[in-house]
Amino acid sequence: MSGVNGIFLKYKKGESKMSITASNYVISYNEPSAPRINVNVQTVTNDEFESAVTVYNENASAYVSTYRNVVSNKSYIEDRLKKDLCAEHEGLTNGGIDYENNTVTVHQKANEVYEYAVSGNSLTYSNGIVAIESKFNEFYSKYYQDDSHTSCILSAAYEASETYDSKAFVVDADIAGGLVASNSVFILNAPNTAGIECTYTNYSGSTPQYALAHEDNYSVNESTVVNAWVIREAGEGGDAVAYSVDSAIDSGMTWVTVE
Repeated sequence: MSGVNGIFLKYKKGESKMSITASNYVISYNEPSAPRINVNVQTVTNDEFESAVTVYNENASAYVSTYRNVVSNKSYIEDRLKKDLCAEHEGLTNGGIDYENNTVTVHQKANEVYEYAVSGNSLTYSNGIVAIESKFNEFYSKYYQDDSHTSCILSAAYEASETYDSKAFVVDADIAGGLVASNSVFILNAPNTAGIECTYTNYSGSTPQYALAHEDNYSVNESTVVNAWVIREAGEGGDAVAYSVDSAIDSGMTWVTVE
């Protein structure tokens, strides 16, 4: 099976399933510009300099925050890619990814395989992601499978269980009379999306149960159209369960049940 960019992760029969396309991992580096104190040392007064320093400190704080977000986002996307690549191979995770509870346990060799795969490749374009997957598969097949390439030869040596998706949305109150219970986890579908471009899926075991996405034109009572975050039953044309007109996905959102 091929995806938008010719790549879907493949899973063994019985394992959790989540199809991922290469374009969802492409990292855009919007490196911010460093601020400077813009004064003429030969003519500036003390008051003018102190005023410029105040502006510089404010800009420097914003610069650090922006840069931190760029680095954090890069690390997040790489982490998701590594975990998803591991999940397609027997033995590199302990039982696959638990999407319902947002956990995964990776093998102690996971970093070794991923670091080999990313060496010489870039995550800034789709073909780079495809090349990473190819090298990942090559390394696993050569060193971690038997000669017939049918069984994993790794011993069961795993890291501690960890969060799979650090940007997952967790419901903090019962929604729609408990249809969506408090603490339900919605996994971010495309790791490189942000804001209203984000879409999420809630799972029961490995089966998609609810979808969460922003809708620019959501009709309320067949007349009022609003920008809203809408929870629907999973699947094409799924019925709406609840909606929120909060501007961003966050804790404390107000959800309105769809009658």
